Formats: sequence, structure tokens, C-alpha cells
Amino acid sequence: EPKDYWSVEELAQYNGTNDDENGPILFAANGLVFNVWKGRNFYGPGCEYHIFAGRDATRLLAKSKLEEETEEEKSKPLNVAEKAALAGW
Repeated sequence: EPKDYWSVEELAQYNGTNDDENGPILFAANGLVFNVWKGRNFYGPGCEYHIFAGRDATRLLAKSKLEEETEEEKSKPLNVAEKAALAGW
């Protein structure tokens, strides 16, 4: 069911690790929440893009990163190129 607001905790429940093979896999990007369950073979556990599942993936998508940011990276604002990349979502 559509919602206006998702907490980090709520998103985390939809990271694809539950037992429901047809259940939603969600991630947030730039204030929008995407259900990527049809791409379970990409976003499910052990898959290439699972790092995005069940979380706010805004910074990772903007930076085209498939691994966690360091604390130093997290502390820096997105640059112009990263913001432009994010706009594509």
C-alpha cells in the first residue's frame, strides 16, 4: 500500500531477506521509494545490487557505489556530478 513517509526501520523490513519470494524489495532514493521485487535476481540477498535493498540508497546511487561509504565519505556533501547522477533516478 502506498505511503507518504517511510522510516529507515520500515524500509529495512523490505530488504529481500524475508521468506516471501514474491514480497516487496524496497529502497529509497532522493525521497522516493522504489519497489524492485521484479528485479529480485539483482536486488535479493547475495546479488549485485542487494546493498541498496531495504534502505535509503540515495548517496550510494549518486556515487555509483556498490559498497558502504566510509565515515569520512558520509560526512562530505554530494558534489555537482553526483547530484546530476541522482537526478536520473
